[in-house]
Amino acid sequence: MKAGESSTLHAYVVPEFHLDEKEAGESEVNDACDVVNVLAATKAEIVPDLATIRCVACEEVARLPADLSVAGYHDFFSQLERYSLMIMWRFIRTFERRGTVNLDTITSHLSVKENYLHLLHSWFTELESEGVYRRSEEQGSYSVLKQWDDEQWQAAQNWFDSYLGQCDNNELSIWQFFLYCTDHLDGLLTGEINPLEHMFRGGNTDLAESFYQRNRVPRHFNRVAGEAVAELMAQWPADKPVRVLEFGAGVGSITASVLPQLPENKTDYLFTDLSTFFFDKAREKFGDYPFLRYELFDINDDPFEQGFEQDSLI
Repeated sequence: MKAGESSTLHAYVVPEFHLDEKEAGESEVNDACDVVNVLAATKAEIVPDLATIRCVACEEVARLPADLSVAGYHDFFSQLERYSLMIMWRFIRTFERRGTVNLDTITSHLSVKENYLHLLHSWFTELESEGVYRRSEEQGSYSVLKQWDDEQWQAAQNWFDSYLGQCDNNELSIWQFFLYCTDHLDGLLTGEINPLEHMFRGGNTDLAESFYQRNRVPRHFNRVAGEAVAELMAQWPADKPVRVLEFGAGVGSITASVLPQLPENKTDYLFTDLSTFFFDKAREKFGDYPFLRYELFDINDDPFEQGFEQDSLI
């Protein structure tokens, strides 16, 4: 940033999205507009019409592809939550004794890693909300209130297997990762198995790209981001440079949708992440965009201590 230039944060994204079953109509578009919230961060005059950009993004959010049903996803995740609760219970019930189960006993028996204790606690919280367990007066102890029978468990498994049969390869790889984790709950709790290592086995990012770029949900929202940036660039002053800082860029899922919308001759795009792990792949993937630079950056730490100057993106 040149001396004397002012900087402006034009927009930020709130990662929350709700539509009811009608999936269309004025109320749904208004809800979708909550995805994009605009903030003027400095006293500098904002040249682009942010209201127009916001509307473009809202319209694109509401324009769902044929294979993406909000109502269908709501039903699916309701079923998945029940299936997941059963998986938690089937793991914990092996420690039940005489109608009670003790969290501390499980922790001690498995040598649960300290930073995974909150995960085990959350399982009990969810199962208590479901009415499976009830917290007792004794420290860490829960009374058993109900159980799912084998027929209910088999029905849940059949439902999930049926869903897997309808998935494309990208979604299938995601749910295979889910099943791998559910088959190794003890190893996850003890830290013997690191899910991130499994996700990026051999430095391969295919599974992460399935999560964040290739399956239908991120495909839709990445496209929305690209359309919003396209509208922003349509209004951008011809004599004003474009400087972008992307943090947590990872596999570059949103980057891929944004880059084609940016003017090559006046863009400086800083692609950042917590580690250099993704950089080689990104350089290969985005080799046609010479205005990209790659740096380490942690949004949780002081940017000035990471080499950024005040009022500057470079």
